[in-house]
Amino acid sequence: MKHDFEKLPEGPEAARYSAWLLSETIDSLKKAYGDLESTKSTIFLYVNRAFEANMPEAQLAQLFAKAVVAAGFTEQEEEAMFAWLDYFGQIARGAQGSQ
Repeated sequence: MKHDFEKLPEGPEAARYSAWLLSETIDSLKKAYGDLESTKSTIFLYVNRAFEANMPEAQLAQLFAKAVVAAGFTEQEEEAMFAWLDYFGQIARGAQGSQ
């Protein structure tokens, strides 16, 4: 699924994309639970999809928080996951800047 938040920041298409991304991320996080590499891959994929869609970073973080909670991670696990989110976000920002 594709979307561009710069062109359509709100509306049914933006909501549909956000719902799809949330659902995909929750499912992937649940499957990856207990497997660090799979969890990191899921976070990387989430960041990649969100950046490709030009999702505002505040929305990106909020949606990710919902996914992590819905997938059943503990608070301690959440801290590590947000550190990976930040790390992959920095890489994505750098890649966007070099284009």
